[in-house]
Amino acid sequence: MEFPNVASLFDPSAGVPPGFARSLVDVSIDAGADYLAIDFDNAGFNTFARGFQNTYVFTFTAPIALQITDVLIDPRTTLGLTSDRVTFNGNELFVNVQGLSYNPNSFARINISGTTVPDSGAAAVPEPSSVFSLGIVALAGTILKRRTKRKDLQ
Repeated sequence: MEFPNVASLFDPSAGVPPGFARSLVDVSIDAGADYLAIDFDNAGFNTFARGFQNTYVFTFTAPIALQITDVLIDPRTTLGLTSDRVTFNGNELFVNVQGLSYNPNSFARINISGTTVPDSGAAAVPEPSSVFSLGIVALAGTILKRRTKRKDLQ
């Protein structure tokens, strides 16, 4: 899955607080089966804010969610990430960029190891035949109820 720029992350019809989008760094994010890459081609030259924690948070969800078991900063990374800045918990990956400088040549790639776990919250979809059977039973109940009411009225 790829997000080529910040604008692709937002629904253009939804409003955002004034100035919110200006505080975001325009990066490209590419999430593969075993990696996450952040490219700063559109970002310009600057430094991430030194807040309590200025962190990208990636949550891997699907019918089969990735449970992260290990992360490794790829040697091609030029952003200045260190292992203490890249952490994980279950299916979430945290990349703390607080105070790091970036430019259009900056790049970060994080290699991810993990296991897949079925999503326990996934709803089962009934088979068409069972839905059809339920429809027939409901229709029969409605017809029977109407007949009973008509007999009571006569």
